[in-house]
Amino acid sequence: MQRYQAITTLVTSELIERTVPTDADDAVSMLAPIAIAVNATVAELLEEPAPTKSRTRRGPTPVLQRQLEQVATLPRARQKMIHEMLDALINQQQAS
Repeated sequence: MQRYQAITTLVTSELIERTVPTDADDAVSMLAPIAIAVNATVAELLEEPAPTKSRTRRGPTPVLQRQLEQVATLPRARQKMIHEMLDALINQQQAS
């Protein structure tokens, strides 16, 4: 069994050495055949994938979010007052 594993390891390492380029020029020269094999262009192989769209929450907007959006439209003095009230309520809740 050990001999089989040793032979398998040797064959695998030989295959890797023959197929995986160790030189940058060799790697670049392999791009065209790879592109042909996967029916793509070399540019497509090299470009970064587009960022995935983040999942958006479905359904109605939460009440608190709507309220905060409404507060943002108020004059600065009113916003400051609401901010101070919220801070006081949060601090009171954390203290208890």
